[in-house]
Amino acid sequence: MTHPNNVDVTAQLGVTYADAGNYGDALRYLGDAAAMDPKNALHFYNMAVISEKAKKPDQAVTYYEKALEVDAIYGEGHKTISKEKIYDRLAQIRGN
Repeated sequence: MTHPNNVDVTAQLGVTYADAGNYGDALRYLGDAAAMDPKNALHFYNMAVISEKAKKPDQAVTYYEKALEVDAIYGEGHKTISKEKIYDRLAQIRGN
């Protein structure tokens, strides 16, 4: 990787892999981004969306819940997520 310490490049690689249908590498790069920037709920949200696309609903729920947790703790002043979207996705996954 050209920029191994750049969280934005790492996250973008994850999104690019997801767009190409390579969910395994997408989750790996977004996991790396989340490790570099653990206060950014968007990384966990993106991993949840990708997990859904990969037909891994239990994993998606875990990542959605983590995104909500991180946003609740660090959301002030950081990139935030749409809690309403997450609640809707969780309701659909859980069949409510």
